[in-house]
Amino acid sequence: MAGTQWQTLLLWLALLFSPWASAAVNINTADGGALDSLPGIGPAKAQAIIAYRQAHGPFAQVEDLRQVPGIGPKLLERLRGQVTVEPASGGGAPLAATRSAAQRCGTREDKPRLAGVIRDSAGHVRRVDQHGHPFPGP
Repeated sequence: MAGTQWQTLLLWLALLFSPWASAAVNINTADGGALDSLPGIGPAKAQAIIAYRQAHGPFAQVEDLRQVPGIGPKLLERLRGQVTVEPASGGGAPLAATRSAAQRCGTREDKPRLAGVIRDSAGHVRRVDQHGHPFPGP
């Protein structure tokens, strides 16, 4: 194939697959313009989605859009795959990652609370009593 034919073929493939390449709109963070760009959502429905989100908090799942006035089952099906629901904060660090090492692992005073299973300094798993002493046995 000549260079121009390859370019034409690549252009057609890009156009053909562009709907799948576009990112889904997060309905918990999208502004009116982003919502308005969705099929079947005009400025009025975009404002209704934002108003509902402000009154009731973030959407837990895409299906919650049905609670917004003007969005019925057919429109919801058209939107499915083009919208997503993610935390409004954009997610955050897991709780374990936000705590200090002492909070995650405990201190010497916490040993009675931490009875059960521990890893020793060599990485072996050991069962211990409430005082941190190893249990006898295998």
